[in-house]
Amino acid sequence: MTRLDKVTRVAEIAEKRTEAATHKLAERVRGVTSGEAQLVELNRFRNEYPNPAGVDVAIAELINRHRFLGRVDEAIAFQRSEVQRQQRLLLLEQQNYGRVRAKSRALDTAVQRIGKDESRRRERFEQSLLDERAQRIDSHWDAAANDGFDE
Repeated sequence: MTRLDKVTRVAEIAEKRTEAATHKLAERVRGVTSGEAQLVELNRFRNEYPNPAGVDVAIAELINRHRFLGRVDEAIAFQRSEVQRQQRLLLLEQQNYGRVRAKSRALDTAVQRIGKDESRRRERFEQSLLDERAQRIDSHWDAAANDGFDE
């Protein structure tokens, strides 16, 4: 196995890792987007929840409303912390993607460079064979020509 084959295999593995990192990053983005949408929806619900008006509102109804809104506020606080957690994970995933992608690009560059080097080396070798063959033919012709003039 040539050096180029080895580096190409490593580059292919790096490309697969880059694809996996891309999918993970997309999942994280969807997670953050979904969490943010849920948070917006909870806040909208909290702000639009009917406020009892009038003097005839029973104390029990006010207590129930207060408890219910307390649970909604807890849900909002939980969702806010969940969005923050998802955002931190997204940042880590973005950093990981950047590292994986940079490594993949470096390997792609190495594959190209090694491929060019091997191609140049092969061309020089082939040229040296052609030069050697041409030199042998010239030597043969020179020797044959000299044999004819020695008489």
